Amino acid sequence: MKYLQLVALLLSLALFSCTPKKNSSFEQIGNITPEVLRQGETIVLSQCIACHNAQASEIGRIAPPMIAVKRRYSLDTPSFEVFKNRISLFMKDPSENRALMYNAVRKFGVMPKLSFTDNQLDAISAYIYYTEQEKPEWFDAHWEESHDKIDNEEESNDMTKLGLQLAMKTKKVLGKNLMKQINNNGTIAALTFCDENAYHLTDSMSMELDTDISRVSDLPRNPDNQANKKQLEYIEIAKQALEDGKPIIPLLTEDENVVTGFYPIITNKMCLQCHGTLGKELKSETHAKIKELYPNDLAIGYKENQLRGIWVVEMIK
Repeated sequence: MKYLQLVALLLSLALFSCTPKKNSSFEQIGNITPEVLRQGETIVLSQCIACHNAQASEIGRIAPPMIAVKRRYSLDTPSFEVFKNRISLFMKDPSENRALMYNAVRKFGVMPKLSFTDNQLDAISAYIYYTEQEKPEWFDAHWEESHDKIDNEEESNDMTKLGLQLAMKTKKVLGKNLMKQINNNGTIAALTFCDENAYHLTDSMSMELDTDISRVSDLPRNPDNQANKKQLEYIEIAKQALEDGKPIIPLLTEDENVVTGFYPIITNKMCLQCHGTLGKELKSETHAKIKELYPNDLAIGYKENQLRGIWVVEMIK
């Protein structure tokens, strides 16, 4: 952190410590209780506003004001749940790849990781989303002037949608061929077909769609599909979202001229014929064939609506 930024931080902390906390009167908003909003207010005022200070001068500013965070993370957001998930995904492990405020990250750097619980993150998100945040005099003009930059940032969302479309087109081709084999020749024949043709079909779709598409997992059937470190991190986040009953948000990363998108693969009943529990959905003869084709298989024991792995879609900018 630059010297002036450090001085500004210390001054803002000192100023804040002398400022009494708000004692807001909150009402129930849907399923958000006044207690949750009050908890969010306490955390934001005690741990966030020192950096996201709306009154900081331009030279003393070390992070965007909270109104800017609210505006950016609310942009094109259909609901509080999506807003909350966006905020939580970033704050659990702040990084440039997970940030939506790209220009702010370039200007100020990535915020430090803070140890908030899920309940605290929910309260922070609710307070920011549902209450009025202080707006500096310069903010409206700045927001209007920077809208072109925001539009450029939204290209990332376009890339997210494009990557998802490419993954789903590939999934459709693989699923259609697999279902045909299961219906016409049975599960064991489908296993053999998958072993001999899955890579070929995926590569064909990559060529047709002019991109690079692959499937990876933390528990692969084929060792060639083992997820790398970055992919494993996303898989863990996606699994936690599923466990918490929250939507899984796709992740985009950038490297020079390539944008890579990660998209979840969720199990359904058809999947369980080859990936379910032995003795239940997975028959013994099917399991024997799996061990014959994939001696190091790790991909059984799944239930419906679990994360089987992820699509990795590499796109040229």
